[in-house]
Amino acid sequence: MALRAGARFWVSTESMQSASHYHAVWSSRAGRPDIDRGRAFKDFEQGLPALRLAGEGSVALGRVDTPEGVRVVFLAADLSACVAVL
Repeated sequence: MALRAGARFWVSTESMQSASHYHAVWSSRAGRPDIDRGRAFKDFEQGLPALRLAGEGSVALGRVDTPEGVRVVFLAADLSACVAVL
């Protein structure tokens, strides 16, 4: 909905990594307000399992700037689907 409303976004295919790599990085950040900049725990609770399930599949990293804050998005390697949102 944020994109339809004109939110700014960025996607990098150069930052392609396995979902398990990003899962490890972001799991270590869960619950650390000094790093996650106040990101709600529910964001991690919903997004991290999706990254774990994607396993070794490659995902592209992106971000969407919403009125509520920045959301990190993980897209399928072919950019056809959203794998997870934090």
